[in-house]
Amino acid sequence: MQKNILETRALNKVYPACRALDNVNLTVRQGDIYGFIGQNGAGKTTLIRAVTGLIRPSQGEIALFGETDTQELRSARKRIGCIIEGPVFYPKMTAQQNLEYYRIQRGIPNADAIRTALETVRLTDTGKKKYNQFSMGMKQRLGLALAIMGKPDFLILDEPINGLDPMGIIEFRSIMQELNQKHGITILVSSHILTELAQVATTYGIIHQGKLIKEFGKKQLEKETRRCISVRVDDAAAAATVLEEALHTTDFEVLPNGELRIYAFLDNPSEVTFRLSTSGIRVHSATELGTNLEEYFLNSIGANYGGQAS
Repeated sequence: MQKNILETRALNKVYPACRALDNVNLTVRQGDIYGFIGQNGAGKTTLIRAVTGLIRPSQGEIALFGETDTQELRSARKRIGCIIEGPVFYPKMTAQQNLEYYRIQRGIPNADAIRTALETVRLTDTGKKKYNQFSMGMKQRLGLALAIMGKPDFLILDEPINGLDPMGIIEFRSIMQELNQKHGITILVSSHILTELAQVATTYGIIHQGKLIKEFGKKQLEKETRRCISVRVDDAAAAATVLEEALHTTDFEVLPNGELRIYAFLDNPSEVTFRLSTSGIRVHSATELGTNLEEYFLNSIGANYGGQAS
């Protein structure tokens, strides 16, 4: 059974002008890549700041690695690496020099940690190149190197691929998957690039106006967004028999209210309705369904498709 790395229990953060977090109950399990989704101002960064100890919640509880006591939380946070709104690096220093500064500042005893971190994020060949000469992708990867230099068990990344070009995004994705699968690091990552998040996340949480709307796994997402032909008929049981005996498929499910979701014949839906009709089954409607993560998110928060997820 997976252990819970992070739990928030009825977590609230209230400012004079707004409630940034509203009774948030979030769970990140060991081994997850948890995709944290929400519009700008939804509460993503506020929750991340509360988890990492940068702000104090107004109410509620945070459990990290099972620890909730203030002193124990302080120790547990040493097992976290994070990128929040971009780390500060010295522009005239190299990648090696910048990490050496932070290694000493943070009391990381092993100097080899720098080499290992740079190897992991593909930055070993930068040599004497200064930080102010780095591309955006290189800067983001150096931030990631800093986050993993202390060999964390839990990595928190707040919008880490903002501003990256397609190659930079692909490279960052590859590194995240390696950290998760090869090194066993649990990751919480927020991003407004939902098509990219859908390629790496194993679990998702949607936050909207400070409230956690829902949490779901990759399998549930795939099931709920899978393309299908939704057919409403007057006799679902008889329609199921036709699908099995006349169309030779069992790739469907029968839902309440006379609806069948058929995952076969997507390239020829008229064959389905023809067979059902000629078998004496009245077809009330036939619609193709299927969404991606962005549409699923917008549906979840009740937004219009013209809105923007961020």
